[in-house]
Amino acid sequence: MEEMEDSTMRSETSHISPASFKPAEFWKTEPETWLYRVDAQFRAAGITTDATKFDYTIASLNHDVLSEVIDIIQKPPGANIYETLKHRLVKRFAIS
Repeated sequence: MEEMEDSTMRSETSHISPASFKPAEFWKTEPETWLYRVDAQFRAAGITTDATKFDYTIASLNHDVLSEVIDIIQKPPGANIYETLKHRLVKRFAIS
């Protein structure tokens, strides 16, 4: 019976529509915690494309945060754009 419940849960998780996915607004005071959460949401929604993760992350940033990463938005690197954005957010907002 427990095996059946696990199977059902996996099945339900794998059918989350990316269209219904909306991460919480970025937490400036806890960027790493927010990124762990949003990465888990990406996995649950089946979102694996770097550019899609980048776009959803940008959409969850407010004006103040966007101004800190505008250079990456305007001229994204050719590869690893999501990882580049994550690194900048942590570097800029993590408390040392």
